Amino acid sequence: MNKVKLPKSLKVGGYTYRVLIDGHITRELLEGSLWGEHSPSKLTLKMDGAAPPQHFHNTAIHELIHAANEVYLPKDSRITENQVQQVSNGLAQILNQLGLQLIP
Repeated sequence: MNKVKLPKSLKVGGYTYRVLIDGHITRELLEGSLWGEHSPSKLTLKMDGAAPPQHFHNTAIHELIHAANEVYLPKDSRITENQVQQVSNGLAQILNQLGLQLIP
């Protein structure tokens, strides 16, 4: 398995998103019962670095799809949370099958 470490920032379209992964973020996310969070107003992707590897991989892809959805699709054409979940699950499985896994 090729493990790909998420960088501290990622470009999505013309925007630079900060990728936040640490213990402080973990507590914040747990309070909301979340594995991750996308904030278009703050241009941040927060993820639970203590999550099991497969959860982290799936969550990272999920939050990246949220960012792409926000940047590339007009408001009236954006996909729903359920659709983001379905696409991210499928993409996570495909990347795993190709031998790629996102890690903190």
